[in-house]
Amino acid sequence: MVYSIIIYILKHNQKTHIMKELFAQRLKNARKLAGMSQDDLVSAMDGFVKKTSIAKYERAEMMPGSRVLVALGKALGVLPGYFTKEFNVSIQKLEFRKKKRLHVKELESIKQKSMSNLESYLELEELTGSTDPFDHPLSSHLIRNKNDVEAAAEELLSAWNLGFNGIYNIFNILEEHGIRLIAIETHEDFDGVSTYANDEIPVIVYNDSYTEDRKRLTILHELGHLLLHFDSELLADEKRIENLCFRFGGALMMPRTCVYSELGHKRHKLILSELKLLKRRYGLSVAAIVRRAYELEVINKSVYDYYQYVIHKNIKETGWGEYPVAGHPERFDQLLIRAVAEQVISVDKAAELVGLNVLDFISKYQIA
Repeated sequence: MVYSIIIYILKHNQKTHIMKELFAQRLKNARKLAGMSQDDLVSAMDGFVKKTSIAKYERAEMMPGSRVLVALGKALGVLPGYFTKEFNVSIQKLEFRKKKRLHVKELESIKQKSMSNLESYLELEELTGSTDPFDHPLSSHLIRNKNDVEAAAEELLSAWNLGFNGIYNIFNILEEHGIRLIAIETHEDFDGVSTYANDEIPVIVYNDSYTEDRKRLTILHELGHLLLHFDSELLADEKRIENLCFRFGGALMMPRTCVYSELGHKRHKLILSELKLLKRRYGLSVAAIVRRAYELEVINKSVYDYYQYVIHKNIKETGWGEYPVAGHPERFDQLLIRAVAEQVISVDKAAELVGLNVLDFISKYQIA
């Protein structure tokens, strides 16, 4: 009898410790997601909880009561259920390249937004049984130089049966081939990041606040980081790898056959009006088109440098046209609405997955 009581106490204590650890990590994540320090959180709660208590929560030394839990959720902009939801995503690395202008708090907020959205995405896939496998199309392709990048882009276009006239809707294409796309709105100095979740699921996170051409190139540049295997001699040269990944993205949006067809093999001059037309046709910025022409030696350095000067005066390319196709990831929303319609999940659960209250969820997704 005594032995059974001891076992019960040990199991209860173990369960309590696990809950404390889970809550501690969730609280830290939510605080970082909101871009708050512990002092900021105290202030947002009008001193309802002391900083010493928050520190104890985050060290898994103490659990809050129900009133404090609700107040924490309100201050941090998350539903109370967030704090006790088990983690179902494992990410070994989520590295931000060349983000020197972003402060640590901003980087942490972006990371937590990415993780939170990805957790909901993978949980929804699990609930609906819609986990699409990913087949790496370039696993045997080794990148040593720029020519290998051009060949890799063309190999991918062939493997996915996309032709060589540029990619019309990259959002649908990537999602159809198992790439999870996460759109977030955040600081303008963040463009995108890529990683593998649970060691096998390819994920691209990008800033949804940008123009269509910049979003498209950012996503395909990150696709390069996911798919390209670089020779060991290149791995230490971060700048060169960045350039090769940008070249890969450009080569997918405007393959070299398109560049030669549109501009010819040699040009002594480019006209801005023709570049604007190509921007609207291929969804690539004027800056990226000029760079592409220079990479393929269609123009020389003097023409390239001239356009760097022209573009610098209108860095956002205002008035130079827009790509007519406004793209956005659709797979998550489709899975969510289908799951609600088929009663796989409740409206309450669906609202939780997108971080909305039920009324806002019904209004946004027009659920009758």
